[in-house]
Amino acid sequence: MPRAKQETKRQASRDAGLTKKLILDSAEVEFAKQGLKGTRIDRIAKAAGVASRMIYY
Repeated sequence: MPRAKQETKRQASRDAGLTKKLILDSAEVEFAKQGLKGTRIDRIAKAAGVASRMIYY
């Protein structure tokens, strides 16, 4: 069983890395379009396909 837990943790790490990349890429696009004052967290989250609270996590 320890092996299954390790594989699950590895998968979670890859998913976390992908999620981070999606958030950062979405933020870059949003800032380019809207500027600093016009960018909203909820738009970044929606474009990245994550909940808004994930931006702060």
